[in-house]
Amino acid sequence: MNLNNNIELVIKRKNNAEDKWLDGEMTKEKYHELLVRYEKELSEYRQRISDLSKDDEVNKPKFPDIAKLTSFEKLDRELLLMIVKRIEIKEDGDVKIIYNFTV
Repeated sequence: MNLNNNIELVIKRKNNAEDKWLDGEMTKEKYHELLVRYEKELSEYRQRISDLSKDDEVNKPKFPDIAKLTSFEKLDRELLLMIVKRIEIKEDGDVKIIYNFTV
């Protein structure tokens, strides 16, 4: 499960807890206990996303690497790892390539 899915799940749980409290199915104390827990989880997931974004910036190809990208004869492992961050293949066979750079 990825971080965005985790965030969505925690938000749903948070909303569910609020609904239960408003419907009288949960005490105010239990609701606030869960609210604190869910807010902490959301904060941690968002921080991890922020940290990963910073890592992505650090790992983008530097200017000298650009010359290598424009003058290659054969795609080797080193060049592929420089260009592609990851490749996702879904169950239906759909392929998504995430690059290490933006245009």
